[in-house]
Amino acid sequence: MLSVFGTAAFFGFIGGVGYAGTRLTTALWGGREIGDDARKLAIAQFLLAIALAPAAAHVGAPAVVEFYPRLKPEAAALVLGMLFNAVWPLVTERAFLRKLLADLFSGLAARLNPGASQ
Repeated sequence: MLSVFGTAAFFGFIGGVGYAGTRLTTALWGGREIGDDARKLAIAQFLLAIALAPAAAHVGAPAVVEFYPRLKPEAAALVLGMLFNAVWPLVTERAFLRKLLADLFSGLAARLNPGASQ
């Protein structure tokens, strides 16, 4: 019998649904001041959390545990599932990606030619 309770994907799913579920319940039952666009966004984020948070935890938890050996894989996967929901809207924003790439390339250029910045 296949058991998913010991896998990183399961704990990533729990973390993702736990984070996105609170946003979804607030959007659905929060009151009249919450508009239709906010409800649609919360539903979309919840559906993405169901699909992508387990994948992110499954891929990322072994790397985190390897970097921090004292962590338990389940705890790392749970936190990655929660963090994935909080971080992915920022990472997919175009202005953020442009700024990140500009900072990376300017830092690389400064290292390659250290005398030019002085």
